[in-house]
Order: sequence, then structure tokens, then C-alpha cells
Amino acid sequence: METRCAEAGFTIVSGAPPMSAEAVVRDVLDDRPAALVVDLDAGPANWPDLVVALKRDAATRRVPIIGLSDAPEQQRVTARNVGCDQVLGRERLADTLLRALNALAPATPAPAWAQACQEPLSPTAIEGIRLFNKGEYFESHEALEAAWNAEPGPARALYRGLLQIAVAYLHIQRGNANGARKVFLRMWHWLDPLPAQCRGVDVAAARQAARRTQTAVAQSTDPGLADVDRGLLQPWIVMLPDATDHIDRAGTQDHYDLNPLDP
Repeated sequence: METRCAEAGFTIVSGAPPMSAEAVVRDVLDDRPAALVVDLDAGPANWPDLVVALKRDAATRRVPIIGLSDAPEQQRVTARNVGCDQVLGRERLADTLLRALNALAPATPAPAWAQACQEPLSPTAIEGIRLFNKGEYFESHEALEAAWNAEPGPARALYRGLLQIAVAYLHIQRGNANGARKVFLRMWHWLDPLPAQCRGVDVAAARQAARRTQTAVAQSTDPGLADVDRGLLQPWIVMLPDATDHIDRAGTQDHYDLNPLDP
């Protein structure tokens, strides 16, 4: 089973689950798995409480949870009620688990990413990046969401990841500490799997900047985030195939003004 899952882009990591709801949420945030498989027969007696905790937390609720049981029909109602996305029996598990993983947490093979990242940014995505670099985070989110919805291939994950940063920065801009913290916790589910460079976007630099900003937000003692340095909200660096420079903050009086994307 491990071999077939690895061929499909999944790595199976086994381990005993934490016994408390707080610990299981913390572990999932630390490990950032693509999906969780819970043994409903051999697992801890409080597995329903652990599943409920994961599905209630804004940072972990989108992680698919697959229940595994010798009596899937008997467990299915309880498991579904507490939040399991699917419940599987052990018969032909390699086949059924792989189908469930491909449906709930499809992995993008490296060759597919490489091909998708060689394509150009969509015009809507370019507009979203321009707006982000001007500090217009609400409008940037709207444009990137439209680009994400319109993109049919793997690179739609790029647009989705970028729009999460725009939403987090919008919360900072509006002084919404709780909103910013929640978005920062959940965004890595989409940002971490992205290649370091994609469609000219320096994703690695965007991730690093977002992590620095997340740390500042986490350490803030002001409900309105007045003590968070707005200089941390760095523009994205994007190199266009036909440009000699890259997109940076629009309106600055330096060489970035020569970029054809600047208004």
C-alpha cells in the first residue's frame, strides 16, 4: 500500500494520535498532513472528540479525515456525524484508500507542476498582484479569487495560496487581530506545497515574508495590531517572461517604476 501511495505522490506516516483535543490540533498544525487516516477500531476511545476538535478549528478543518474500520457500516453514521469525510473498510484498502486520497487531497506530481509553472500568469492574476503590491488587499483578493476560479489546472493552487496572504494582510490593514491569526494558521495548507518559483512568482520569498508577518501578529499585544510593523507587508516579486524587471510596489520612485505592469 505504501508503494502505491508513494507512486501517486503520497507518503504514509504512522503514529499514535495525541490523547487531547489541544494536542491533536497542535500536531496537525506542526505536521501539515495532506489528509488524516484514523483507525476507528484501534484508535483512542475519544476519537470522536479528536475529530470534532480538528473540524471545529479554523486552521485544521479543511484537512480531510478518513476513518478506517472492520465494520464501516456500523461506524459510518457516528464518524460522519463528528466530521469524518469518508469511512473505509479494510478489504482492498490499497485501492479504496488511494481513491479516497485522490478525491479528497489530490497530489500534483512534480512534472505536472513543472509544466503548469512554465505557463504565464493570467491577466486577472497579474491585476491581483498589482493590487496587492499597491496595498489594495481587498481588491487583490477579489481578483486572485477570480483567477483561481477560472484556472483549470494545478496552478490554481498558486492563486489560492496568494489570495490567502492577501486576506491575512487585509485583516492586518483593518486591525482585525483574530481574523489575521486564523488566516495565517490555515493558509499553509495551500502555500507549503507550492514550488519555490511558479509562473514568475517568487513563492519562496512570499512565504518567508508571510511567516515573518505571522510571527509579528502572533506576538502582538494590541487588539487592533497597531504594534505590528506595516513595513512587514512586503510586495511580491514577479518576473515576467517578456520583462527586463519585476513587479514591485507600484508608485515608488525607483527602477521598478519602469515595469510594464505598473500603471
